[in-house]
Amino acid sequence: MKCLLIAIHAKYIHSNPAVYSLRAYAGEAYAEEIEIAEYTINHRMEHILADLYARKPDIMAFSCYIWNWRMVAELIGELPKLLPGVPIWLGGPEVSFESSQILQIMHP
Repeated sequence: MKCLLIAIHAKYIHSNPAVYSLRAYAGEAYAEEIEIAEYTINHRMEHILADLYARKPDIMAFSCYIWNWRMVAELIGELPKLLPGVPIWLGGPEVSFESSQILQIMHP
């Protein structure tokens, strides 16, 4: 099962310790099943969607922050069309702050 941890940075030079920490925590037993995908808010939506589709994940997990929330929200609106049935997980400060509103967005 391929789990794709997705980070969308504010700038190319930034990094997201959360996705790397999650992969490290999973340990050696799951190392080959966890992949990290990194983008910036300056990438075109079509580029990100095409790349996510090409990676063929079984699970997608987004790291959500104030600077990437708008893009993540757009992506989770489009991804079920490209990858139907693939679970989308959201984590990070933006999700925990307004969790009930985010669930309404994902499951209207």
